[in-house]
Amino acid sequence: MRFGYSCCSERNTEQHQQHDNLSELERLKELAFGAPTVNLVNSLIVKGIKLRASDMHLEPIDGRYRVRYRVDGVLQESELIPMDLQLAVVSRIKILAGMDIAERRKPQDGKIETSVAAKELDIRVSALPLGEGESIVMRFLLKESINFGLETIGYEPDLIEIIEQDLKKTAGVILMTGPTGSGKTTSLYSFLAKINTPQVKIITLEDPIEYQLSGINQVQVNTEIGFDFARGLRSIVRQDPDVIMIGEIRDQETARIAMQSSLTGHLVFSTVHTNDTATTFTRLIDLGVEEFLLNASVISIMAQRLVRTICPHCKVPDESAQQILEHSDLGHLMALVDNKPTICKGAGCERCGGSGFRGRMAILEYLPNDYEVQALKKDEAFLEQVRQYRKRKQLRTLREDGLLKVLKGHTTLDEVIRVAG
Repeated sequence: MRFGYSCCSERNTEQHQQHDNLSELERLKELAFGAPTVNLVNSLIVKGIKLRASDMHLEPIDGRYRVRYRVDGVLQESELIPMDLQLAVVSRIKILAGMDIAERRKPQDGKIETSVAAKELDIRVSALPLGEGESIVMRFLLKESINFGLETIGYEPDLIEIIEQDLKKTAGVILMTGPTGSGKTTSLYSFLAKINTPQVKIITLEDPIEYQLSGINQVQVNTEIGFDFARGLRSIVRQDPDVIMIGEIRDQETARIAMQSSLTGHLVFSTVHTNDTATTFTRLIDLGVEEFLLNASVISIMAQRLVRTICPHCKVPDESAQQILEHSDLGHLMALVDNKPTICKGAGCERCGGSGFRGRMAILEYLPNDYEVQALKKDEAFLEQVRQYRKRKQLRTLREDGLLKVLKGHTTLDEVIRVAG
């Protein structure tokens, strides 16, 4: 009898828990579909698009739910939402992104496809549990064909000429390096656009696919089913491509397949997370790629950052920065400026939200893997030897490329120091 009573008690407890879970789920859905919540979430997304934000961050802090937008790479604080609306807002976003609204203990990822102001938009959503609630980050990706010229990105004419020669090669590896958000993928897309013709088969392997490229086969990585970069790359090489783009080299297997693919007649593009061009060699060796394989396969390595450009509507001369640069040894850069350098800054206006900046452009460090670089032993002396090599060849560092853009009036000295040191 006692055993039977115990079973009944357990069943009743389980039924109560299921009922409570269902009640909680219904309550969350009711909150999420309420008109105030719907209007609030919609207005936050629309505001992000109007600000040209790349990301929107919602996070609990000091009893409020803070909203911040990343505009031109810098976070800007926006409104503060009362904490009692946090659950409603999070539930609404989770439902739109196809996530589990009842799960608040572990991270989740999702995607929203929508249109704002007649523009198709992909929003990548990440939810992370915190002590006071959940942090939501939404990345805005416009679903439109990208066709940026290298000039539009901000590449200097002398570097464009060199890069275009690299793009004419039919085999080898071209690597782009830099931190997350430094425009690496956009630059690789621009390279692909340069060589995208009906005679060339191009396949990309990405995570995620950020922009749709007309005439190019784009493959989405799916780690949940074991379809990672290495496995995807092995499948791609059986598709008879001429050009392969790998979103990122993260492990030894992907690195080796990429290098070996270039030796069998493929032009390969990819990215690596390192700070500059020279350390990319040491990073790949740390991953287990043999030095001879790097020497035989790599064409060139580029390190990239994005600097904010001065707002054209409130651009004024900057006398203090002009004096600093006049006393610096920048003769080799002055020769690349057509007119007399005019150092500028943004005074701040309505169109740039008072920041003095509007938009971003790339600063670039280029390193060819020529015979001289191949001959250098990739040991502890390698970085210093590359520095001396760059000086002899007059190849600009990231900082020097940034200073050239200061001399041309595109960005400010403070911005270059902030980004490139």
